[in-house]
Amino acid sequence: MSTAVPADDDLSHLHPQIRPIALADNERRIGEIRRDHWIPYERAVEIERALDDILEHPRSPRMPNALIVGDRGNGKSSIAKHFARRHTGTDDPGAARRTVPVLLLESPSAPLEVRIYQEVLRTLFSPFHPKAPVAQLRYQVERTLAEIGTRMLMFDEIHHLLDGGAVQQRQCLNALKSLANTVGVAIVGFGTERAELVLATDEQLANRFEVLELPIWANRLEWRELLATFERRLPLRKPSGLAEPAVASLLHTRSGGRLGDLVYLLRRAGTQAIRKGSECITLEMIQQIRIRRPGDPR
Repeated sequence: MSTAVPADDDLSHLHPQIRPIALADNERRIGEIRRDHWIPYERAVEIERALDDILEHPRSPRMPNALIVGDRGNGKSSIAKHFARRHTGTDDPGAARRTVPVLLLESPSAPLEVRIYQEVLRTLFSPFHPKAPVAQLRYQVERTLAEIGTRMLMFDEIHHLLDGGAVQQRQCLNALKSLANTVGVAIVGFGTERAELVLATDEQLANRFEVLELPIWANRLEWRELLATFERRLPLRKPSGLAEPAVASLLHTRSGGRLGDLVYLLRRAGTQAIRKGSECITLEMIQQIRIRRPGDPR
């Protein structure tokens, strides 16, 4: 089904940067819908400000740290990636050395001290011997981080790193303390409440961490404002009224107030609206989208 291309002044429901995209062909618009967008909602901005304060802290043997805690699919990784992009440092071939003030790491799936050092070096494309002893890798990581001026190590999904037995947990916690003390870097973790419980077992380390919560969204004004922002960035040629009470309530019920599930719903519905020619997201579209996770009933 085809839809007449509207005049630019008929796209006032869209952000000015999105209006030209709404005039493009279907595949270009679907590609835009599937692209990751940074939405600077209030809590995300507050967390990034707190991280900026930590990053500006003078180097010391006792650096402030932070643990961002939230449910699965609620935008923790998006905040981590956006903050890291804002602080990419320099990679100028003419510069004396490369600088990486903020290093974002994927927490190793195995909760082992050696995996922490390997992940740091792998992320920096720094060669290492896979069977090198822990002490050698630790020294290499400390030297490398000092050389590139790293001030903050961010671990996404940090609960994976702390999910082992008591001995493994203690080794990983000691490794984080050692990096913080020796290199003078701040440690920032993004994870579930499980990470908070494990950190609380080490009183010395727990006293250095501030917990910043990223709660599930409630169906309130902030939720509707978020939906209105999303609508302005979806290149659909007709308004969908996502912030209207009935639509907002249905989206909240279907997503559980989780940002990741909301984005999934809007991408699916927005793509369908383009391909079917309706050019707007309807209640029926949202109701018909099936989200089934492993273990959910058929």
